[in-house]
Amino acid sequence: MNVRLITLEALIALAESPKVREGLVLSLIKQESPLVQVAQADAMIQLQEKRSVKELQQLLKKEGLNEMVKEKLEETITYLI
Repeated sequence: MNVRLITLEALIALAESPKVREGLVLSLIKQESPLVQVAQADAMIQLQEKRSVKELQQLLKKEGLNEMVKEKLEETITYLI
């Protein structure tokens, strides 16, 4: 399993912390792996993190974004707003 996915799971478990949540939101636009991007979108839904919408929208504008990721991000934004 991908180390980043394992780390993401561990951080989700600590998401009661405002700093952890903020870090998760801010890391959205920094990830390159489609697998991690989809997992992060799922995490934002799981955490009901509406503050992530801006970063998700920014990620959607990224050139060369995987089509599957693009669809997942659009679904996540729709769910959160």
